[in-house]
Amino acid sequence: MSLAFEKMMMGRTDLVLGNRASGMALSKLMRLDGITVLEPALASFPVYHYLNKKYEGLLPRLASVLRQMQADKTIERIQKSLPPA
Repeated sequence: MSLAFEKMMMGRTDLVLGNRASGMALSKLMRLDGITVLEPALASFPVYHYLNKKYEGLLPRLASVLRQMQADKTIERIQKSLPPA
């Protein structure tokens, strides 16, 4: 994605499509100015969490916490609090 941002900053393209969180992190890392996140998102999809087998014992607790965060809208509040790129 960094090449896509570089191309955009050189004026060779006007738009970069990608994951919001990755794009924001990369634009910050590259210290790019003038990047605007377009709203609403073009698409959204479920996210799957992966856990290393050595942490298998944490799975029930982790699943419970994530379900609770989804139910009480904590995840939504965190996502809305993220600053635009």
